[in-house]
Amino acid sequence: MSALRSDLRNFMCLTYNTLTVRVECDDPTHLLWLQEFLIPSFTLVEEVEADCTVVLVVNDQHYAQTLRCGPHPDGHGVECFVLDQGIVQLPVWASASTEHVIFDERFKVFYFVNQENSQICILTAAQNLAARFALLRVVREFAMNFSHTGNNLVIHGAALMVGNSGIVIAGPKGAGKTSLLIYALQNAAACFVSNDRVVVNLAGSEPVLRGMPTLVTIRDRALDLFPELQRPLLEDGSDYRLTLGEAKPRSAPAGQRARGRSFDLSPAQFCALLNRGMRGHSPVRVLLFPHVREESEGIHIQEVSAQAAGQRLTAALFGVNLSPPRTSQVFTLASSPPALDQARLESLCLTLTTQVRCFDWQLGRRAYQDGTVVTDFIQQQMLL
Repeated sequence: MSALRSDLRNFMCLTYNTLTVRVECDDPTHLLWLQEFLIPSFTLVEEVEADCTVVLVVNDQHYAQTLRCGPHPDGHGVECFVLDQGIVQLPVWASASTEHVIFDERFKVFYFVNQENSQICILTAAQNLAARFALLRVVREFAMNFSHTGNNLVIHGAALMVGNSGIVIAGPKGAGKTSLLIYALQNAAACFVSNDRVVVNLAGSEPVLRGMPTLVTIRDRALDLFPELQRPLLEDGSDYRLTLGEAKPRSAPAGQRARGRSFDLSPAQFCALLNRGMRGHSPVRVLLFPHVREESEGIHIQEVSAQAAGQRLTAALFGVNLSPPRTSQVFTLASSPPALDQARLESLCLTLTTQVRCFDWQLGRRAYQDGTVVTDFIQQQMLL
């Protein structure tokens, strides 16, 4: 890896809680894209000693040579990225190096990993924008694994901030988190924090949430509920692999949206679409549990006891369907403490729900036609 990175001149250091990641790349535009995607949940800092280093190298010759080596003769793979519903296992590649070499066919990159898992080199050929997302995933996976320890909860949820108070929207896939987030962000005082993954730290006197940046996917249901978003999405031509400055509007008139088509946006693109600001972290005041009930009408809100909310939150933790709970075999520091066990997770969930107010949001037909519901709710909770 050292030979590949010898000519690199551009770098930045990012922190997530107390984890520091150094990122290097010869092309500064890739770093700008990563910075736009991760900040403000991650913090840009001056050059410091980092816990791990991730390097993106663009080299056609080295990429072609590595590709020709082929998979390791044993044919085994390793668990690299943990998603809410499963684990991305990638093949180990043949190599004479002491480093582990892993091939990611989806993004057309190789990961060179040192023995301590603290130095990662991502090798790609030129003109491969997908390598940007591979870079993001590696940096984020280090932060995810770091967040599965100590007094942290990694929640499958979204989050926003109103005034100095944070709201977490927790629930499984299909619960209506993204649509409720869009609805809540219509409040003029609201700022976006996160979508899909939220980390809550319970070490201090009050719980603090921090966003874990992911793609924001807007599907048919959300566009049916908020049709005003359809035209700007069709006209903008946003590509999550581009910065806001790189993206160019479509020259052709916007056509009709095809059913089943979804739009993947970076957090920055999502906030630009809704004309809302972004915040990285916030004290937690309220926890919402949405669920869709098409047989009902409008929105029905009911406060939930701490005990009942603790059980629902335990079922809404990120990766809860993975048994046993898993973390990456590759993108985690060898010195990291083990992930929390189930008993500790349940205890932390109850600790959180006893410190905040918890509500069930039943979302029926025409749930979002009345724009005053979320504003009234926020005012009632004295979040402003």
